[in-house]
Amino acid sequence: MSSLNTHDPNVSSGTAQALDRLLTLHEVATRLGVCYETARQLVNRGEMTCIRRPGCQIRVPASSLSEYLERYTCPARKNRPASSSSKTVKTGISGIGVKQRLRAGQIARRLSNA
Repeated sequence: MSSLNTHDPNVSSGTAQALDRLLTLHEVATRLGVCYETARQLVNRGEMTCIRRPGCQIRVPASSLSEYLERYTCPARKNRPASSSSKTVKTGISGIGVKQRLRAGQIARRLSNA
């Protein structure tokens, strides 16, 4: 039985290279700047391919991480001065309004439980 390493003549160079570049979910999370759970969810949703090893170990090929980053990388925008005719778009949700509604909901729940 031959072991999978870069010196094995039975393993193609592409396969050996891919095996050398498997990342843990912690490494993926660090490279993306997200928490472990977010990286796990990306894999579970199929946004990145993975290899599931015995014992529930998940490894992500570096090429899969690169493809994910390429898919969601936006081109740099040219710096343009804001025109004087630009309008502010109102979304109907302000940070203060949302906080006030959440707080009002908390108070209402407390009063109904009392």
